[in-house]
Amino acid sequence: MTVDRMIGIDNIEITRAEGRNDTDYSVKTCSTWKEANAIIEGIAKTVNDIGAAKVDFQVTFDDGYAWAGTICVNAENKSISDHIRGFLAFELGLAKPAHLSEAQYSEFLVRRQSIPAAFEELQRVATTYRIG
Repeated sequence: MTVDRMIGIDNIEITRAEGRNDTDYSVKTCSTWKEANAIIEGIAKTVNDIGAAKVDFQVTFDDGYAWAGTICVNAENKSISDHIRGFLAFELGLAKPAHLSEAQYSEFLVRRQSIPAAFEELQRVATTYRIG
């Protein structure tokens, strides 16, 4: 599916899941990836150099499909769209993280593909929905 035919988002809900007592835990609803990523970048600025903040999110696409997850926000990880693309690439065998050996990643992929419905769902998300 080409990018022009991919299904866009209806909204993204962001909820900070942890932080100091004065942290805002209210749900933020965004209508664009840019707006959602700006909220995440703002949260990243509140995290100290060695920490991370868990942030829950749910992306609802124009067809009603919803994708939910958690991102650990820090100075390097401050984009929901990059997080989702990276997660899909990892799960689909397109991007091996540096901390895994080739053998470990191969074993993971064999296990992942042994659950066909889950693997097909990841492929559908990657090829049907516009992420970012």
